[in-house]
Amino acid sequence: MRVTRLLPLLLLLPAGCAYPIYKQLKPAADVSVQDANGMPIAGAKVHLWTIVFPHSRRGLGEVKETDTSGNARFSSKSEWRVEALVVHGYDVFAWRWCVAKPGYETRHLSYDDWLNTKSPIVLREGISQPCKEPETFG
Repeated sequence: MRVTRLLPLLLLLPAGCAYPIYKQLKPAADVSVQDANGMPIAGAKVHLWTIVFPHSRRGLGEVKETDTSGNARFSSKSEWRVEALVVHGYDVFAWRWCVAKPGYETRHLSYDDWLNTKSPIVLREGISQPCKEPETFG
């Protein structure tokens, strides 16, 4: 009888507990940028932004320029963190690309969309806009 009364309390005991976790703050990526004809674009600015949910905080951001073969390489960053088992007690990371080069339309895409194919990011000729840090992700 006493055990059944204590059971709900025992089940709630782990709630709110802190735990260590090794989190990826920024992914590694080798990005290829090409024009509509499949030719590499050198000198394109490739932005990789991090947003941390649930509070839409900005995390690490990095900009690389493509080399003569149209490639930009990003290294990963991870660290040990302490998170809690409560609502909004842990961080979820999302990443977003922006690629810009004068003479080409600026391209925005999510890291997950790119990761699914890992295909080159294609820029079409047009008016370039500067990359602006994203407010939030959808």
